[in-house]
Amino acid sequence: MNKYTKKSFVKEMIMITVTVIFASPFYFLVTNSLKTTKEAYANPFGLPKALYWQSFSEVLNGAGVNADFAGALLNSLIITAGSLLLLAAFGSLTAYGLSRHPGKLSSFLYVFFVIGIIIPSQLGLVPIYTALRSIGLVGSRLGMILVYVCKQMPLTVFLYTGFFKSLPEEYEEAAVIDGAGFVKSFVFVVMPQMRTITGTALLLNSLYIWNDTMDQMVFLSGSEIRTLPVEIYSLTTAMTAQWNLVFAAVIVSLLPMIILYLFTQKKMMDSLAGGLKG
Repeated sequence: MNKYTKKSFVKEMIMITVTVIFASPFYFLVTNSLKTTKEAYANPFGLPKALYWQSFSEVLNGAGVNADFAGALLNSLIITAGSLLLLAAFGSLTAYGLSRHPGKLSSFLYVFFVIGIIIPSQLGLVPIYTALRSIGLVGSRLGMILVYVCKQMPLTVFLYTGFFKSLPEEYEEAAVIDGAGFVKSFVFVVMPQMRTITGTALLLNSLYIWNDTMDQMVFLSGSEIRTLPVEIYSLTTAMTAQWNLVFAAVIVSLLPMIILYLFTQKKMMDSLAGGLKG
């Protein structure tokens, strides 16, 4: 057994210090969301004297905040879920075709997708807005879904392509010998093995889509559809005196991503470990 040395003690202290530093904003967020406005100003760093759950009910019901937070939560869920579904479906199929049919065209398309990751998406903001406006999708959930599918497709294809290139082809070849076509082989042979990389793709894409503010303010501006980032931004500008409500709104917006992370973290770690081994 390795002995506990001074060096080990120093390492532990450093790790504990770093953990406290990173956890302190979350502690500040949770404790102040459970206080009244008066207590949050009087004692912002201490624990609440009594748990004040009304902040969450006020935010979700819209009472006193002049905002439809529940509706914004629903809109964010619809936009994020719709985008993830299309990204997983079309991204995996595209990557499967690129990895299983090598050639000059496949290499060119793969490089094309990689370039899409490198180039800042903000450069295409005006053309995208013009295109959506011409087909009447500005200010709609479907328009936002199409925006995110286009913006996140390069990353999704990149992730799936790397996975498929490391996946043995023997089972697919056996399925082809048995008479399975391209789509059938993909659905019944490949898809059951995609859970790990799909979890990684869903987590990375959902974090961007769920927390994005700029695109949602641009493409949903002037419409009745508002999402969580836009609604929280409105709260921070209109209710600077009631930070307990703002913090409660932030916590509600964090919960779906925390739940998704808890379900996908193992698959993401397995995917990263597999990539490192490869």
